[in-house]
Amino acid sequence: MPRRINRALVQFAVFCGLLSFILFVNRPQRSTDKLFSWNTVRYKTTSRTLPESRGICPHLSGSKKPALVVARVSGDGDPKWVDALSDKYHACVYTADAPIDGTSKFLQVPANRGHEAMTYLTFIIDNYDQIPERGAVFVHGSRWAWHNDEPVYDNAALLADLDVSAALGPWGYHNLRCDWSVSTCPATAKPQGSLELSLKAKVSPWDARAVSDSLLPGALESVFGGDKRTLKRDDNPERHFAPGRHDILRSQCCAQFVVAKANILQHSRDEYIALRQWLLDSGDNREAAPRDDRVAGRILSYMWHVLFIAHDDQTNGISLEGLNSAACPRAEDCYCRLYGRCNLEHCSAGSCRGQHSCIMPLSTAEADLIKRATSAVNSIPPSDVHSVASAAIDSNDQVFTGVNVHHFTGGPCAELVVLGMAAAAGASKLTHIVAIANNQGGIPSPCGRCRQVLFDLQPQIKAIVAEDGGGPRAMAITDLLPYTYTYKQA
Repeated sequence: MPRRINRALVQFAVFCGLLSFILFVNRPQRSTDKLFSWNTVRYKTTSRTLPESRGICPHLSGSKKPALVVARVSGDGDPKWVDALSDKYHACVYTADAPIDGTSKFLQVPANRGHEAMTYLTFIIDNYDQIPERGAVFVHGSRWAWHNDEPVYDNAALLADLDVSAALGPWGYHNLRCDWSVSTCPATAKPQGSLELSLKAKVSPWDARAVSDSLLPGALESVFGGDKRTLKRDDNPERHFAPGRHDILRSQCCAQFVVAKANILQHSRDEYIALRQWLLDSGDNREAAPRDDRVAGRILSYMWHVLFIAHDDQTNGISLEGLNSAACPRAEDCYCRLYGRCNLEHCSAGSCRGQHSCIMPLSTAEADLIKRATSAVNSIPPSDVHSVASAAIDSNDQVFTGVNVHHFTGGPCAELVVLGMAAAAGASKLTHIVAIANNQGGIPSPCGRCRQVLFDLQPQIKAIVAEDGGGPRAMAITDLLPYTYTYKQA
């Protein structure tokens, strides 16, 4: 009996010791500002060759307008919406997944990597000496997106309203979002180096945001610190490259922003080449970007303001408090400065009622697709046996429907029936798909097999799904199937 008691006491003491250690490590810290050596990109590539210059924007030299750098992929839809902004901006539209044209030096990127980051960096690298005096605006290629901080999510309207000069006034850089949702601006956001985020990333490796947040400190050290072996020989022991466990780097969401020419030129062209190589070297260099493209792109989306907010050359680093303050202006001030929406009511630090919601309503075409699928499932005789109908629409607005009647033989699912119907009709590119269950079963989410098949055959497609406690929304199949299997032919 004494041995059992002693063993229990030892286990209890060990537990208390571990708990005390965890609480001690994560105890609240006294707020002290830190200077970080993020003035210079010091990443060293291991590649022996660099991409050729193929990203020149035509007629940019001498332009009196700010450049509008559009990072798109073919699935973003027709880019002609940019044409309506030609009186205000000099458009530079890049399609990242277009085949390389070896005979052209214009508007091409070396790889479809890092989401919008590859386009942004390629524009700067290949047009470094031609940046317009009025700066540049960097945006995504899809006109309609949930993150566009405009009441109807229209990027064309947002850019038409944008006051570029006013936006650049305070810091020479400004994110185009004013609402703080899905950013790290709120006080509730966790430090990227915290144990909580580290554990969350390990427990939920499919959570791209948690993984990106947890990898950000190391990425900052690699990008701005260079070869870690040289850090030990640094003559400034107080120099910081990575945020500590209790340091949070605040940033706005979604990588659409405006930058002054001077702020772009505060880094050399070679620094931007090094940062692009950080993306391209993935897999060949331990210090390079993570292999997962969503994670690599999201990490860089946290860093644009670090690169572009005006630096004080008289200091040995960048103030974290100053950086965080500039990254997250109050929403009402931001809306007034950028878009002329002044004197808004019902504003908090991070939002103004009626200006933005993260749940983007369905378009008319998406709502009609649900109606077509509902009509298809209602066309079969009523039964208690489970049946599902599906409808898909292609880039020519042709709709295809199909039904998995009574879930015969366990499949195929309705989504696969529709894929077969579309293929038989010669449709090449489907843009949206939805399924509807009988007996008012609502919108079922695609099963795992359907997600993989949709990704393999129609990687640009969006599936309409129903959110818990919310309405339907269209989601990219890549978001529904993170870490997907990809077969690479030799």
